Amino acid sequence: MNHRYQVFVIASFAAVVLHGCCAPSASSHCQEAEQRRTRRNANLIAHIEHDGLSFSISIDPRDDSLLKITIPEKQSSFDVSSRPLVRLKIVMRDDSIIQGVAKESPPWIGNGGWVDVGYQFALGRRVSVDDIHSVTIWIGDQQYAAFPF
Repeated sequence: MNHRYQVFVIASFAAVVLHGCCAPSASSHCQEAEQRRTRRNANLIAHIEHDGLSFSISIDPRDDSLLKITIPEKQSSFDVSSRPLVRLKIVMRDDSIIQGVAKESPPWIGNGGWVDVGYQFALGRRVSVDDIHSVTIWIGDQQYAAFPF
């Protein structure tokens, strides 16, 4: 047998053996896929910026039966303005509807000339982002729709 051929056969055999014993298992592939599916901000439903207004809607990380709405406001206008009424209509994946008015949730945190004005909305049950089909939110007289994905 040719020396080169023998080296090729031995190297090929070693590669097959090492691949079988050292290759990632099917379960590690599943774990990697699950990690890729894990969202960076798992409780965030939406962050919306439109026409000078910016806000976020998320599930409260301390209590997953509450939605948390955060509306940043400039410190100068925060000091002299009143807080807007925040109303919500949540359509769940099971077609149930939860609606009402969010409650202000002080204390509010100021930093760098901005104040994060917080609101909470009780859902009446524990939820995850996957349970929510849509959120319609009215901030003052402006309406927005958010669809988590």
